[in-house]
Amino acid sequence: MAAGLVGVAVVTSGCVPGTPSDDGRTLTVLAAASLTEVLDQVADDFRATEPDVEVRVSYAGSADLVAQVADGAPADVLVTADAPTMDEARATGRVAGEPVVVATNRLVLVTPPDDPADVAGPEDLARDDVDLVVCAPQVPCGRATVALADELGLEIAPVSEENAVTDVLGKVVAGEADAGVVYVTDARRVGDDVRSVELPDVPTARATYLAAVLDDGAASRDDDGASDHDDAASDDDAAAPDGDAAAAARLVAYLAGPEGQAVLADAGFAAP
Repeated sequence: MAAGLVGVAVVTSGCVPGTPSDDGRTLTVLAAASLTEVLDQVADDFRATEPDVEVRVSYAGSADLVAQVADGAPADVLVTADAPTMDEARATGRVAGEPVVVATNRLVLVTPPDDPADVAGPEDLARDDVDLVVCAPQVPCGRATVALADELGLEIAPVSEENAVTDVLGKVVAGEADAGVVYVTDARRVGDDVRSVELPDVPTARATYLAAVLDDGAASRDDDGASDHDDAASDDDAAAPDGDAAAAARLVAYLAGPEGQAVLADAGFAAP
């Protein structure tokens, strides 16, 4: 695994990393795992409007994506699942302009279809006999879960904390957990593979998705790991990012516009 790449990123859509499309530019998008499949559709639709632009989407937990941005991973657009992770990305100096809110989401409790632990409601999150899986507190879905538990006055003791909401969902689908806390869109995406139990819609536990254009897709770094953006242009080892800032900005605008919003709504995301 390449240095600085935290976790496992799932790459879909478009062409081989670092290879421009035959017709023109390639945009690389780093996106929160809970947007899996949704941004594939947006990318395909955007390509229909701009056939000379290829879009490559890499999915991972938002915290892992920010680590990739900080380590200089070549990318043109970042989409995180909450404001704190976008703020962390902005602190790297890689975010160009103001991030745009593109969607919101909320939490739901999921169990295997046969519900082996007889989970009936949010109070069962705190039961000792329920093997609960949640996101780690440093990632957006984990922060939201902590906020929900605090609001409901529940003390939860998960048996596992994952770095991406898709990993939580995967454990429940595989029968490796009695219950998991995921986003409603994730539960909707897998359909009958899980049983959903509604959770209170707590404002502090909502996910807010932000998209931003990135600059210098492969900034050079000092030996101590610090960013060296000022010298990146003259570093022969620093690869130039695919695509360009103007095309990246158009993609962000497309995602926030009527066409992108329609795709997000169809997947169960709420409007910004």
